[in-house]
Amino acid sequence: MKTAEEIVSGFLFKRIGTEEAYNLGYDCGINGPNLTNCNFKIFSTPENTKAWERGKKDGENSKH
Repeated sequence: MKTAEEIVSGFLFKRIGTEEAYNLGYDCGINGPNLTNCNFKIFSTPENTKAWERGKKDGENSKH
């Protein structure tokens, strides 16, 4: 069983790449926001923020 420190450390310091940021944004566009696809760590860089926004837009557009 993981300690609280291991859980928090993994949550806070896991790096998110632009591809994952896009996929999380897409998920948000399809399924709505949740704790995973709108987590603050996604927006740690401008590139990730742009990728997430692009993914969210594409997800919303795919619903039509």
